[in-house]
Amino acid sequence: MPTTTINLTGQALSKVDDTNVTLTLGGTPLTALLKATSITVGWMGTLADARIASAATWNAKQNALGFTPEDVANKDTDGTLAANSDTKYASQKATKTYADTKVAKSSVPCEFIVACSDLTTALTTGTTKAYFRAPYAFTLTAVRASLGTAQASGSIFTVDINESGTSVLSTKLTIDNTEKTSTTAATPAVISDSAIADDAIIAIDIDQLGDGTAKGLIVTLIGTHAV
Repeated sequence: MPTTTINLTGQALSKVDDTNVTLTLGGTPLTALLKATSITVGWMGTLADARIASAATWNAKQNALGFTPEDVANKDTDGTLAANSDTKYASQKATKTYADTKVAKSSVPCEFIVACSDLTTALTTGTTKAYFRAPYAFTLTAVRASLGTAQASGSIFTVDINESGTSVLSTKLTIDNTEKTSTTAATPAVISDSAIADDAIIAIDIDQLGDGTAKGLIVTLIGTHAV
């Protein structure tokens, strides 16, 4: 029987390694196949610490980094914003507190001019010659009184101002004899209670007068109130 000899040329088995995975081809991979074939290795898993040459160093550095949440590390709750920082941010409450104290609490001047008599009737001593209710809370900063007709002599004309029955003056308003205004008084009035409450009753008393010729009393309260 005739013999047929077939000569075959072996083909290679080749490979493409992945960064984390390499293949070692045993035997004679360059001529092991009838048709050339290649293997490409890919990596889709999580590399275990043991596979990293510097695992201990890596973990030590990672742990040393630590972590503080942004809302803890850089939040400032001080309502005065005293730190004046370029890196911290104010919380909502701190911002509102600062705004309330710096913006909303501005004040405007206010005046209350109270006529305590007519202009022709001689004045007499007594309480509550006139009164009004404060339309809002305000800070009393100055007081003054004036007369349409000055008294000529006798005891110094003296006026008191009361808030809900209590004097707001430690030194009362006076108008010197022959004068028509307290602004020229030898002894200026001194305010002892400047915080006037909203809706408080403000009453004017005449505590003392002289020869009985004084007429036409007007009292002015000057202050500021918040808006």
